[in-house]
Amino acid sequence: YEISRRAVLVARTEERLREEIRRGSTLSVVMELLRWEKQ
Repeated sequence: YEISRRAVLVARTEERLREEIRRGSTLSVVMELLRWEKQ
């Protein structure tokens, strides 16, 4: 159960990353956002 929840979370995160990149964010900007979210 926990693993499937984690997988869904990761999938959502990846989808959001792709969306950010499509909108013109650079990968470094996106990684910076992720770093902030994890804190």
